[in-house]
Amino acid sequence: MHDLLALLNKLVAEVIAGSETELVDLEVKGGKNNPVIRVFLDEPGGISIDRCVALSRDLTDLIDMQDFLLRNYRLEVSSPGIDRPLKTRRDFERNIGREVDITYTGSPDDQQHMQAIGEIVAVQGSPEEQEQVVLKTKKTGEVRIDIASIIKALIRIKWN
Repeated sequence: MHDLLALLNKLVAEVIAGSETELVDLEVKGGKNNPVIRVFLDEPGGISIDRCVALSRDLTDLIDMQDFLLRNYRLEVSSPGIDRPLKTRRDFERNIGREVDITYTGSPDDQQHMQAIGEIVAVQGSPEEQEQVVLKTKKTGEVRIDIASIIKALIRIKWN
């Protein structure tokens, strides 16, 4: 399965190379004989349905040229949607100024889950150090959360 994901990541990177399209997530579900490949892509300002269709066709052509999949796979190419979990530094950077709900642990050994709700004001650190999301909360002011300790982070959608 790991080899399949690595190859699919490579093929998606080839299809989106040179564009502003970003691979947000890639997953393979279902059985070995009938896998479902889900590719979530985004672009500045959001990705259109027409763009997803075009990229799906290009990716299908590349997958079909490979010998690694059976003929019975299903490919789904779509936007990740506004309610998708935030996982990477780039996800948090893209959403600076938005309100989020984060569930996290205090340390790697900590079994207790904590929650913070607030506006993302910054993302700090580097992969070599500890990357942190900085939130401005109503209750406690500024909160810094290590990205590695985040269990789940969701954008809070405001309904008018």
